[in-house]
Amino acid sequence: MLSQAQKNDTLILQEVGERQARDNTSPLEKYIALHPEELQTVLSKHRRLVLLGDPGSGKSTLLKYMMLLLAQDNKQFFTVFSSIAEEKLAIPFYLPLVYYADVWRHYAPGERSLEHFIERYLRENYLGDYTDTINRQLSRGKVLVLFDGLDEIPDASLRIKIVRQVEMFTQSYPMNRFIITSRIVGYRDAPVSASAGYHAYGLADFDEQQIRYFLQQWCPAYERWVKGSTDQQYLQNLATKEAAAIFQSVQSKPAVHKLAGNPLLLTILALLQRQGTNLPAHRVELYELCVTTLLYNWGKTKGMSTTITSFTKHDLIKILRPLAFWMHEHPTMSAISEEELAEQVVKQLLDRKITRHEDEAMKLAEVSVPRQAHS
Repeated sequence: MLSQAQKNDTLILQEVGERQARDNTSPLEKYIALHPEELQTVLSKHRRLVLLGDPGSGKSTLLKYMMLLLAQDNKQFFTVFSSIAEEKLAIPFYLPLVYYADVWRHYAPGERSLEHFIERYLRENYLGDYTDTINRQLSRGKVLVLFDGLDEIPDASLRIKIVRQVEMFTQSYPMNRFIITSRIVGYRDAPVSASAGYHAYGLADFDEQQIRYFLQQWCPAYERWVKGSTDQQYLQNLATKEAAAIFQSVQSKPAVHKLAGNPLLLTILALLQRQGTNLPAHRVELYELCVTTLLYNWGKTKGMSTTITSFTKHDLIKILRPLAFWMHEHPTMSAISEEELAEQVVKQLLDRKITRHEDEAMKLAEVSVPRQAHS
């Protein structure tokens, strides 16, 4: 998705009505209007956006791309996002909203505003010297404010309170640009009010041209990561050959092709094919392959401890299978808190006799549960 945005200055969005976003019973198709628009067009029309999408659709990646581009090279940022070049934004401010929610309960009622939190957030991350700079740029309307992962706040009532704080912060600094991301499911219970000036859009799936372009960029990047090759001609030849093979494999299987529009799933499909695995025709077999691939690769790419990566695939599945079922038994949950997840992991380690003592299970759960764990 980022490559497409960087190359053609386009990212296709589809508008979501507020009433539709609140409707818990409608199928996903009802949320999406039939008039997709490019990101450039949407940015020129609206200063406050909510970007909705399925897991792996690229919401957080887009925000981080915008943040890094603006932070590193203003000129390139305004070349890519030319529709807002005249605003001369100075700095980006990226904030995962789950961080804000995590400390909400520990603050006194009079100190729960986003203004108070941002000051502490900067100080705790060794950026306290920049507090005045950020406040000054906020007052001037020169900040690109990126609030990521609204749905990752597990408790729906707390999510509503955080939304109200975001709305008040927006009204306090109305000249800045604001983008909020959320999964669709987690957004229904706590949507941002249209009265706050926000317009909701859903990220569209990749079309065939974007799938092909993604693969042409991904194949040499993966080869460079694996082998450290810098031979551009070799990488280009490899990209052409492997991308064509993966694209053909995806196109030839309807069940697989339907999944390829999602950037994360497309990456997994490319990994499977790149490792010499033939993509199956049935989706249930494909999901099994995807899980196996993630179990093999995720721990290494995320830099997890050797304690976790030393688990056998069988042990990991024994833990994750009942955990996934437990999550589906709680459909109102869009995320799991660190404490709840650790508790469930300890239970599975003991119930499945992977460990025999609770102390050992708690130590394993402590190193295996990521700080911000979510579904």
